[in-house]
This record gives sequence, structure tokens and C-alpha cells, in this order.
Amino acid sequence: MKLFLVQHALAYSKQDDPERSLTPIGIESLEKIVHFTKKQLNPQISCIFHSGKKRAQQTAEIIARILHPATEVRSTTGLNPSDDPQIWFQKLIGVDDNIMIVGHLPHLNRFAQLLLEQEGEKTSIDFQNAGIVCLEKYSETKWVVVLEILPNMIEK
Repeated sequence: MKLFLVQHALAYSKQDDPERSLTPIGIESLEKIVHFTKKQLNPQISCIFHSGKKRAQQTAEIIARILHPATEVRSTTGLNPSDDPQIWFQKLIGVDDNIMIVGHLPHLNRFAQLLLEQEGEKTSIDFQNAGIVCLEKYSETKWVVVLEILPNMIEK
């Protein structure tokens, strides 16, 4: 199983847009990263989950338009910025399909830390807007980072 973690694309500030829609720059950056990912990896994703916040939903919908997951994009609980990462840690037990989660900081940081922590070692990932991090499951509780695609890695 592969788990793709994505921080939503760049969004307007709350002052400029209370719903925090994606900016044109955020959309452009996301589309470049997803097209690059499709060309290089052609990931077979069964489902894309997002928090339900507008910026995450828009990010998930753009990704789905390009990658064509097997099922629809789904809004779900447990992915908001302050949600407990144990919620999704437990949901992943027994899952074998490749899935993508579009979320927010600090939740993504805490969730990745929980998945990657082994024998007291702490591992951190530098999530960036529109960046894609792929983790692979080797056992029910052991995960490793297999790929990071960040906006600054893609040629302009």
C-alpha cells in the first residue's frame, strides 16, 4: 500500500477570502506537480480523501481531474489542522489500496510523524503547499518515505 500525503495548494489568506480558496499561483503549482507525478510515476490511486475545507477540496478535485482515481474524491473527518492523527492511523489498519490524503498543517506533520516513528526515532517531513509525499506500508505499523515531490523540485 502507498499513502500519498498532500498539503493543500496555496490559498488566499482568511482576510482576502474567508473561505480560503486556492490562488491562481497555487493552482498552477499544483497542476505542474500532479502532471509531473503522473508522467513519472502514474500512481494508481483508489481514492482521494480531503478535510472538507474549501482549499483541500479544490486541491483534491484538481488532483482527481489529472490522476483519475478509481473512486470519487471524498470529504471525511479527522483531517482538519488540529485533529488527532490517531484517527487516521487507526483507519489505515487493514487498508491495502493506494490512497491519497489532502490535508493541512500541523495535522499532516503529526500524522506523518506517527506513521514514521520507529523505536523512539523521530523523522520529520517538510510539507509544502501542493507538495506530494509518498509513504509505503511494510507492515501494519511500519511505514517509510519513498518519494517527495515538492514545488521547488519541478522546473519552471
